[in-house]
Amino acid sequence: MDMGTAMAMVRRVRINRSYLICLAFFNNVGFAADVTVKPRVEAGVTYTDNVDLTASNEQTSEIASFIAGLDIQSTGNDGNASLSYSMEQLYYSNNSDKNGLFHDLKLTADKGLFDQNRFRGNISASISNIASDITNNASSDIVNGNTVESREATVGFSYQTNPAGMVDLNASIYGSVKDYKDNVGNNHSYKGNINFTQGQDIKRYFWTTKYTYQKTIGHSDTNDTESMQLDQEIGLQPIHSLSPYLHLYYEDYSGQTASDSADSSSWGPGIKYYIDRYSYLSLGYEFSLDDDNSDHWRGSVVLQPSDRTNLQFEYTRRFYGDAYNLSLTHSNRRWTNTISYTEEVTNYDRDLYIEGNRIEDLSITKKLAWKSVLELRRTTFNLEIDADNQKAINTLSDDTDVDTYSSELSLNHHLSRKTSFKPSFLYEYYTFQTAGDTYQKDYYRKLSLELKHDFTKDFNASLEFSYKNRSSSNVDREYQENRVYLNVRKEL
Repeated sequence: MDMGTAMAMVRRVRINRSYLICLAFFNNVGFAADVTVKPRVEAGVTYTDNVDLTASNEQTSEIASFIAGLDIQSTGNDGNASLSYSMEQLYYSNNSDKNGLFHDLKLTADKGLFDQNRFRGNISASISNIASDITNNASSDIVNGNTVESREATVGFSYQTNPAGMVDLNASIYGSVKDYKDNVGNNHSYKGNINFTQGQDIKRYFWTTKYTYQKTIGHSDTNDTESMQLDQEIGLQPIHSLSPYLHLYYEDYSGQTASDSADSSSWGPGIKYYIDRYSYLSLGYEFSLDDDNSDHWRGSVVLQPSDRTNLQFEYTRRFYGDAYNLSLTHSNRRWTNTISYTEEVTNYDRDLYIEGNRIEDLSITKKLAWKSVLELRRTTFNLEIDADNQKAINTLSDDTDVDTYSSELSLNHHLSRKTSFKPSFLYEYYTFQTAGDTYQKDYYRKLSLELKHDFTKDFNASLEFSYKNRSSSNVDREYQENRVYLNVRKEL
């Protein structure tokens, strides 16, 4: 046995052991609980006129698919658990070497420990197929290939005190492992969180302490990174709608080298003006405690005029410049909107991986997401808009940017009680720098039409037509594909 085979066996044993722990925990949660089990089988056939998604010399193929799946829901015994698993076998008419078995898993579970509600254990696990490299293709469609299996497992414990007393403490620790079939970006990490605030018995003062620590260790070359954030406030409860406070902030990120590391620290006074019990405006001034960052203003807006509307916005400065966070939810009887904007430091991220990039390097990730759902009597409209920007800390220049924007509009219209029609359109835009120091811009468009009919409560069939198109600054990456897919599904 060579060294490569031995290392592959070790990684396989490590990840399989993690999933065995997850399944054992799931079984413990389900003991003496209300459990619902729904097995299912599916069979389908696909015709495509460009199975390899090439710019020329397109090949047609018929692909047969067979799926076996299982859904489990468990509630009770001071715990909750959810499992959804399926395995799909594909057979290609044009090339049997492409035949393959694919897995999909989503598992979450949490349970009270030691006969108390204060201690809880939780686990999660997932298996999915993601794009192996966005340079070749950003699509995660297993039919066309260019995907890699991603496996992740997390085990954690949390502790929550009774908030009706003097203090309210919420602490948690997690351990996770991520494994990819091509062994790019395999890592394990440890994370701890502490949220410490005043309890309901405290009437004159308030305090808030948020602390987060994370360490990530790569498996291929043992490169590790550490991050730590501390955010504290202490002040007086509102007096005539005004609440003065002092704020302290510290963050530190340690990467592979000094150029891949950063930190910032500041403190300063502030004041909150309460519009009502749940809504306020906050303004503060921060004095920098390090030489690399300047003094700055910070502010936030928290508005909750009703149970259906919630807005939270924050502005400050961090080691990389201006920083923002936004969360907005609003709903009425038929229409629901959710908007969020977040900024965080990440690494070992395979979602926007480009071959040749140092996946272990720390990056600043900024994400904007808007989801809108309109529910009418027979039709449901869904709109999703996303934007994602990644920039490596070690240069903070445009040369390392990876930007992606996407929007998808779909509707589900019920033609009758048993028949539905679902058209959708997806648009995606990617821009990034490849290993050859050239910029690449990709545009993806997908139009799909799906007709579904329920013969009985547990037996249905669907027919789908889709058209995919990719245009690119690299003309060798362009393609078009027409596809027809017929599928039948039976729940047992």
